[in-house]
Amino acid sequence: MGIKKYIILSIILLISIAGYAFSLESGDYRIQILDQVIILPTAFWIVIPALLLFVATIMHLFYYGFKQYLFNRGNQKDNENLIRLIKKRLIGENGTYSFRSPEAKEIGDILSQVDFDIKDINFNTTNSDIEKIYEYITSIKSNKYVSSKKLKLALDNPLMKQNLKNRIEIDDNFSIDILKQPGTYAQDVVKYAFMHALQNNSLSSVKIFIKDINLDSDMLKTLTEQDSNNEDNKDIFDNSTILELIKSVDVSNDDLIVIGKKYAKVMTPEQLLKLFEDLSTMNEKFLESYLYILSEYQMIDEMREILVNSQEDEFIIFKAYLDLRDAGKHYSISSLY
Repeated sequence: MGIKKYIILSIILLISIAGYAFSLESGDYRIQILDQVIILPTAFWIVIPALLLFVATIMHLFYYGFKQYLFNRGNQKDNENLIRLIKKRLIGENGTYSFRSPEAKEIGDILSQVDFDIKDINFNTTNSDIEKIYEYITSIKSNKYVSSKKLKLALDNPLMKQNLKNRIEIDDNFSIDILKQPGTYAQDVVKYAFMHALQNNSLSSVKIFIKDINLDSDMLKTLTEQDSNNEDNKDIFDNSTILELIKSVDVSNDDLIVIGKKYAKVMTPEQLLKLFEDLSTMNEKFLESYLYILSEYQMIDEMREILVNSQEDEFIIFKAYLDLRDAGKHYSISSLY
């Protein structure tokens, strides 16, 4: 029975009791409390307990009804927060939400520790927000670009980073836009834009922003490879610029040897040797790559001068190379290195 029906029927019952009680000629009934005497009709003393019972019952119903309302409201909030958390996890983010019930809290803790990957093309849900997120995710995974205004994600979000890479593939000019403000984007997006720009834009349009970009060894090798492919030998980096680029990047001797081989096509021997000599002066760990370039140009005396002052366990390959030459066996350094 609904509470409204209960109240209406109870009131009808109270009126019926009061009507019957007051229709009787039952006189008065007095109660003395200390010095006070209360005189009321007998019918009133019949009705008052029923009225008090009615009021107590209504209070009881409202109390437990309100308690149930708070319980239901808590469950609703838990469900809403679980949906919010699911949406966050779908886009690769996490969120802090409070849960009222232990069960919802446990589910929330589990969801916070798992990654979602939607693979079913028949994915279905009645939640419009999740449906929209699904559409965005499938579009991005299909190498399509979704407007950043629709996604509303941080630029370092994995989904947003992939979305930006998709745009780079679609719009060559966007890679240049990223290079104009590299501090705004995640480093892997900047690297992707940098590599794409080197392949699809003019090298001169990339060189403008070099000083503002944090290069890694892969980016440096690709950049110098493109620079050394300049057949007419115009506008290639000078030695001082190359030194500055290398100084800011964590490179190995193997990386430098690759770079040296590329520049050997467009630099004079004197320029290339000077470059690697300056590199070894800047950092002794680059002596190995300098020795390699010296051996390529058969600068034997210069090699001996360096090796004679080295430790016994240093530059073993180059010492072996000289020993073989002294024995009349002429090998190229690339066959030994």
